[in-house]
Amino acid sequence: MLNNKVGEIQEFIDNIEERKESIVGQIENISSISEETASATEEVSASTEEITATMNDFTQYAQELEQLSQKLEDEIKNFKV
Repeated sequence: MLNNKVGEIQEFIDNIEERKESIVGQIENISSISEETASATEEVSASTEEITATMNDFTQYAQELEQLSQKLEDEIKNFKV
C-alpha cells in the first residue's frame, strides 16, 4: 500500500514535470515571437521615418520648382511677341 502511494506520487510528480516543461517551452516561444514582433516594429518605424524624410524632400523640391516656375513666368513677360 505504501509502495502504491509512493508510485502514485512519483507518477504525479513526473506528470507535473512534463507539464512544466511544456509551459516553459510555450513561454520561450511566446518570448521569441515577441522579440521578432518588436524587431519588425522597429524596422517599420525606421522605414516610416525614411519615407517621411523623402516626402519632406519632395515637398521642398516642389516648392523650389514652383518658385523657379514663377520666376520664369515673370521673365517671359519681359519679352514682346
